[in-house]
Amino acid sequence: MCMNEFDEWNKQKQDIDIRKHTTPKEREIWWLYIGKNIGYEQNGDVSKFLRPVLVFRLFNSKMFFGIPMTSGDKNEESWYYLKSMHNNKKYFFLLTQARLFSSKRLHQVIRRIDYDEFKKVQMAFKRVMKI
Repeated sequence: MCMNEFDEWNKQKQDIDIRKHTTPKEREIWWLYIGKNIGYEQNGDVSKFLRPVLVFRLFNSKMFFGIPMTSGDKNEESWYYLKSMHNNKKYFFLLTQARLFSSKRLHQVIRRIDYDEFKKVQMAFKRVMKI
């Protein structure tokens, strides 16, 4: 089963690589083709390999630093996650899963978080990364 998922992701990744870039804005949350990853790295869902990701820092039109999100239950006391609420649902920023992404991975914008919430994410990320 797992090897089949890697094969499917590899096919989809080849299609994504030939796409044109879309330029996101900081503070936007997008559905992103995050893929099938290794070990404890965060995956996208099995069907399209999508996951919501916050555009944390835009470097240029082709790449950005993003923080994946989940609606799955997380220990709200853990300092690895930061809880967010949207439409009366809980979401968590997966602070330890932050990384560089190509803007070719962008699928569809979900929403843009407000400046105050973004500041909380920045502070939590600094705390986790000890910077």
